[in-house]
Amino acid sequence: MFRHLFIAHPEGVDPLLKVMQEERQTFLADVEGVFDRAPGESSGMGRFLPWAYHDFNGDICLLVPPSADEPEWTVTIAFRQCPEVQIFPGGVVQFLRALSRREFPRGWPQVGFGWRSVEGSPLT
Repeated sequence: MFRHLFIAHPEGVDPLLKVMQEERQTFLADVEGVFDRAPGESSGMGRFLPWAYHDFNGDICLLVPPSADEPEWTVTIAFRQCPEVQIFPGGVVQFLRALSRREFPRGWPQVGFGWRSVEGSPLT
């Protein structure tokens, strides 16, 4: 979606649950130094659940479970290039609607981003 946002289909070649599990292992290794802890056993960002990623720069889209401070699910972007997150109020549908209004997380290319091959590259 939006040329760079990868959301796996539940029954696709890489099913959504498999992608979520793999991205969670990578994310947990980065934030908690482990890769096999269940969300309920984690604290802080380890409770977040990956659901999509940005294939331009590797940023991960995470669902943040409800808490005492925030009774609804929210979407958070964990930037792969730096140890920061950006929070988007609302769930997945609201996040996708924001993207359709061209409200992108910082650093994400706009929808009009066009592919250009580097001179001498076999990719065209």
